[in-house]
Amino acid sequence: MAENVKAVEFIPCRKICVVDPGELNVTSGETVVFVNSSKAELRVFFGKGELFGTELIRISGGGRQELQVKARRVERPVVYHYSVFCDETDTFAVGGSNPRIILNP
Repeated sequence: MAENVKAVEFIPCRKICVVDPGELNVTSGETVVFVNSSKAELRVFFGKGELFGTELIRISGGGRQELQVKARRVERPVVYHYSVFCDETDTFAVGGSNPRIILNP
């Protein structure tokens, strides 16, 4: 995988869906690949959509989606929390705590 591409995987585990990694560090312009390892659709909610230019993505079971970080460059780190609903487990995914992406300068 190229240096400016980061991956986040959603993994079903018993009755929950796990986000790996739970915390991801990115910079403006990088690409993040979201990988759905479950058999069912995932919905990923990004709040206001500032980070990727969208508030919601849907990823079919076994699918993946690439998004480019569209947020402008920052002078200090900014934390973006997001949530993921997994149809296979009928739960929101967890990643140690609620998943988050940190935009770094």
